[in-house]
Amino acid sequence: MDMIFKYPQADGMICANNISQLKNATLKSMRMFLDELSRQHGQPIYKIDQHNTLQILLSGHESQKIHLKSLDKGAGDIEGFEVAWAWLDEAEATPPDSFDVLTDRLRQKVNRHTGEAYGALTPLETIKKLEKSNSLIPNQIKITTTPDKLGAKWLYDLIYDADKIQRREELGVKLTEIKAKTLDNPYLTEQKKAEYQSKYTGSLAKQQLEGEWTIVADGDAVYFNDFHNGFHIIDAVYDPRKTLILGLDWGSVNPACIFAQEGELGQLIVLAEYYDQRAILKDFINNILDIIAYRFPENLSSFEAYCDPAGRVANEQTGESNIDVFHQMTGIKPYHIPSTPGSVPLGIQLVRERLSSIAKDQRRKLLIDRGCKILIEGFQGGYRYVKNVTSLPVPKIERSEYIHLQDSLRYVVINKYSRTSDQVRGHKKPWKQKKTHNLLQYGR
Repeated sequence: MDMIFKYPQADGMICANNISQLKNATLKSMRMFLDELSRQHGQPIYKIDQHNTLQILLSGHESQKIHLKSLDKGAGDIEGFEVAWAWLDEAEATPPDSFDVLTDRLRQKVNRHTGEAYGALTPLETIKKLEKSNSLIPNQIKITTTPDKLGAKWLYDLIYDADKIQRREELGVKLTEIKAKTLDNPYLTEQKKAEYQSKYTGSLAKQQLEGEWTIVADGDAVYFNDFHNGFHIIDAVYDPRKTLILGLDWGSVNPACIFAQEGELGQLIVLAEYYDQRAILKDFINNILDIIAYRFPENLSSFEAYCDPAGRVANEQTGESNIDVFHQMTGIKPYHIPSTPGSVPLGIQLVRERLSSIAKDQRRKLLIDRGCKILIEGFQGGYRYVKNVTSLPVPKIERSEYIHLQDSLRYVVINKYSRTSDQVRGHKKPWKQKKTHNLLQYGR
């Protein structure tokens, strides 16, 4: 806001990672401020045109343009612009190449005395003369972010890497880091503050509430340090022509399920998650059917289901296993490969491989819809381990939903993408099942 009103001839750019974030989060706080100014003036002082350009309707601002840009299609949408300043919001989810392009857009120069803006057509001699007399304000890029040491590793390195610090000093570039604590936000109610404090503990609390660059702390480490918000979180689109894949973790009373599909280039795309803190088996299955009926009602293909191998054990009282009951209620028989002492590390390694593997369209081979909040939090550090006395990794879970949803995903990955699964199935696919009478006729 300081740049907008102090230098009314200077153009700027405000960027978010997707259009929804731009409209519903990034611009929300700006509108509150601008709407208050409009009330003070007795009339609107700004407008946003059809090209997503913000313009201040006050004298002196006639030539000023503030470009509102979404980065969900990559950095191509911000190329070709010249601005004096930029704001990048939620930078932990921004790919580093988009940040590089945004930085390169800071080409407009502004006279600190007259406020005049100079573009690419300004003679170089004029710019050099102004620089020599210290008449130009420095170009500025403001970054707001959750200090995610993994998802925003490039940003952490930008601030703290010794080589980058030395390079900034050589170029005379100034970087200032301001740590803002969530609980200091004057707009948060006491109820909301209490909710945040109960939600985050340990390392996650330091990151989410105190603005500390830490996700690996107190001797624990994350399983998936290749997870990157900008690479792996997407706005997934359900395709009713493709097989719907279920990953099932039975739990004891807190079961979990993921819903996924495969992309055209073999990516595993997680569409939705379901975790229940307290549900018996039949309620769990009925809730899954509800989700399928509501979220994926037009499935025209088939289903695959993969599960915890413990689900094959028959109940002593009923004589039926979890797999039997699921098959009876849905018509889908979940598949599993036999459990072995090394199956958990193998599954985790296969998930890591998909996180780091790149398909032909340059996207990662494991993609997660941004609505899968718990699964994403697990990848960001909620699902961690400590080393015990034998130096073997042992899960250290602060919230049980992290482990159950990660297990649901792991059952899908190890059954679909491991050599063991191919060998057990003999390269056949009897587990892919068409819609059945039970599922088609289901309704409550």
